[in-house]
Amino acid sequence: MVSALFGAKPRFNYDPPQDKAEQKTDILNGLLDYYWDKDQWSLKVINTGRSMIKLGVGIDYFFWDAE
Repeated sequence: MVSALFGAKPRFNYDPPQDKAEQKTDILNGLLDYYWDKDQWSLKVINTGRSMIKLGVGIDYFFWDAE
């Protein structure tokens, strides 16, 4: 059940603000995909999913250090 619910990488898509509809968001979307893969967030999501199914509570806090 865990792999079926949490085994796939979610697809994110940043959209530009309504007042700047022509603004490009390709770099922001690519950066999120890069950090997802580099920090192996998929593995972290699986562990959280397992905890959520067993205990009823699951919390993730993802961040990256810009240095």
